[in-house]
Amino acid sequence: MPASRWWQAVQRWIATGLERDTVIRSIKTSLVVGILLALVNHWQHLFPPQFTGEEALQIALTYLVPYGVATYGQVSGKLQREGAATAPSPEE
Repeated sequence: MPASRWWQAVQRWIATGLERDTVIRSIKTSLVVGILLALVNHWQHLFPPQFTGEEALQIALTYLVPYGVATYGQVSGKLQREGAATAPSPEE
């Protein structure tokens, strides 16, 4: 893949990842999954709330990872559907 096509693909991924519906769905997913993971993995620091900067970073990553995974899944699905919709049919 030439560098210009690669760069266009990267730009398309970023643009799709920043679409309003993608961001909103990813935030919702991140909140639900992040809360569950934070409770399971960091409950001893949350009740009562006592944590160091390192533990705060770990809790933030607990929300960031599900956001990234949800965004990746949505962008992949959207681009795959767009590719299927614009691909020539076998009869052509």
